[in-house]
Amino acid sequence: MGLAAISYDTPETLKAFAEARGITFPLLSDRNSETIRRYNILNQGATGRSRGIPHPGTFLVDARGIVTARSFEERYQERASAASLLSRLPEGAAAGSDSSRTETHHLILTTSISDRRAPPGTRVSLLLDVVPKPKMHVYAPGQQDMIPITLTLTADAAFAAHEPRLPKPEKYFFAPLQETYLVYSSPFRIAQDITIAVTPEMRKRPAAPGASLRVSGTLRYQACDDKLCYMPQELPVAWTIELQPMER
Repeated sequence: MGLAAISYDTPETLKAFAEARGITFPLLSDRNSETIRRYNILNQGATGRSRGIPHPGTFLVDARGIVTARSFEERYQERASAASLLSRLPEGAAAGSDSSRTETHHLILTTSISDRRAPPGTRVSLLLDVVPKPKMHVYAPGQQDMIPITLTLTADAAFAAHEPRLPKPEKYFFAPLQETYLVYSSPFRIAQDITIAVTPEMRKRPAAPGASLRVSGTLRYQACDDKLCYMPQELPVAWTIELQPMER
């Protein structure tokens, strides 16, 4: 697993850029925008000195050279972090930092975050790893007439929340009622992406000593075992991001 950036800039320009910002991953020069054209992301409207630039985005490529995922934002100031993108991969399930563990009668919840530090405009992933206790299950979103597991973030103008990502649920057959439910009984992850706002206030905020963004919310669920269902539960969750100045 590796990371590389491609642009139409000269090797000399990229070398100076990497040294100035302490970048250690490869910055590759695509002088004639050949690779950019092959990925069909050439900005056709760019002229003059900007001619040859791509629409900014990120591709995930496997060992065979096949694109498995991609990420593009509407505004060039907004980018998904590399750690956020890698956390979407199956092998990235252990990704995340600053973890916090909570245990209830029904499950074990570990929260972590893809990026401890980020500037405004960065899309980061808030991660919740859920391990149901033996014989326990929780209901998945989409299950009718039950309370599914749901993450609700406290609204804040400092960030925008995206749709959460959850794995495909299991099918659980409850013999006494002859009904099948969509559940999670094995360990699973909820990944909630947010984009830190690019507003005048948020651009200034990182200049303050110890500037940070705290994101809080509530995880709601109802757990059942093979005999009975328990009362719905609400668990408070929170993440803190150290804010860095923007460089773009």
